Amino acid sequence: MNPQISVVMSVYNGEKFLYEAIKSILNQTYEDFEYIIINDGSTDSSQSIIESFNDNRIKLINQENRGLTASLNKGINLSKGTYIARMDADDISHHLRLEKQLKYIQDNNLDLVWAKAKFINENTDVICNKFQPSLENTLRFLHKFIYVIHPATLFKKSIVIDSGLYNEEFQSGQDGDLWKRMIKNGYSFGLVDEYLLNYRVIGNSISAKNYNYSENVNYRNAKICLQNFSYKRFFSYFKKVGDIKLTMILLLRLILGEYTILLIRYLLPNNYNRIHKDNEY
Repeated sequence: MNPQISVVMSVYNGEKFLYEAIKSILNQTYEDFEYIIINDGSTDSSQSIIESFNDNRIKLINQENRGLTASLNKGINLSKGTYIARMDADDISHHLRLEKQLKYIQDNNLDLVWAKAKFINENTDVICNKFQPSLENTLRFLHKFIYVIHPATLFKKSIVIDSGLYNEEFQSGQDGDLWKRMIKNGYSFGLVDEYLLNYRVIGNSISAKNYNYSENVNYRNAKICLQNFSYKRFFSYFKKVGDIKLTMILLLRLILGEYTILLIRYLLPNNYNRIHKDNEY
């Protein structure tokens, strides 16, 4: 029989955090799933890490490097589950994530659900909680602000197929583009109001590049906290920045207000998430 859920993950040279990410899915209380892992041309030990798990739910697909978006589409097309759960190779899912999301999406007759997330660093320490507006405001401003957390989503396979899969012109931001098309097609979204994912931000991640995070770790963490309105944690990192220029930038952002900065960023025409010359993870 086909599994109820297909977990889809793509990895490219993700050896540092890959074991922990895979383990967090295999340790789920809900067990009726297949775990499709696309090894997207990794040149490190990612493949051997995946193969070290003796679990027949893992379906390893090795391919030449095609990029994240194309890999996700391939994983979805190969999936056998009624539902798709997204996962990234450096994040950590709470052990109740699949159980709670599946129950919520079925009990409320929804097409897509996601859960709240916490930002973590390279050492798996929590930086701060990711800001999450109400469901109503999330959907109201979906065309400008992306608060649906991609690796914390669970959705019906049929709706992503009907909506045309991920647009492979996007090497990042492919999730927001897909959510907008789903909403346009009349599909229903829901938020599981619990923290069920640890969302890792590291210097070379797509998230870090999109938000122009500095190599200065304290500045990066302070900026993340400010963007998510966690002011107590912001000041704890702010005091450690050291660099005068970066300190002044943070002060300016604080004075102007993070809401204003985000609004300007998203209202102005941009194509920051369009495909880049080189595939990036």
